[in-house]
Amino acid sequence: MAGKKKTAIIISAVVVFMFLSALASWFFQNKYTVNKYNRALQLIDSDSYKDAKKELQKIVEFDYKDTDDLIKLCEAHISYDGGEKDAYKLIDDLDFEYQTKERKDKINAFIKKSKAEYKEFFDKLVEDSKPKIPDSSASSQPSYSSGSSSTNKSKSYSYKPRRKDSDYDEYNVKDYKFAEDFYDDHYEDFFDFDDAEDYFNSHND
Repeated sequence: MAGKKKTAIIISAVVVFMFLSALASWFFQNKYTVNKYNRALQLIDSDSYKDAKKELQKIVEFDYKDTDDLIKLCEAHISYDGGEKDAYKLIDDLDFEYQTKERKDKINAFIKKSKAEYKEFFDKLVEDSKPKIPDSSASSQPSYSSGSSSTNKSKSYSYKPRRKDSDYDEYNVKDYKFAEDFYDDHYEDFFDFDDAEDYFNSHND
């Protein structure tokens, strides 16, 4: 009888030890996650997005708050700094619910700035792709050479202006069931998804 009682005490002690070990592990893991998350926010506030991304990647497996969204925010800024005009698309549909109003305002200002610069870039792309009409008056003027000749070639882009009449469909819209599939195949020819969707709907009446 005494042996059974002793065995029960040992089992209980083992269970308590395992519970306390698990609790301690959770506590230290949670503290580690919170510290890394807060450190990343400090780096984001100081515009150190590469370092912030490194901190967030250390805790991404714990699925803490909006860690994934903050990583995308860092990637958007890194892409923008690298010259990507459409960097805002990485975060345009995120709400950053855990962030303060000040951070949200800063994020929205970045999205607005990136989107405006992309539109300006896209509009210039369209303008440059239009065929140039030669100036007839210029051909009647004498030309002078400084001794060296150079040939100016206009830049070529994949974008081409679309005809305005709705009866003409140069992209065969009716081959697509959904606007998303249509946009995936022709995203280079449209400013954004809304632009492609308008075209898709106008030729699917």
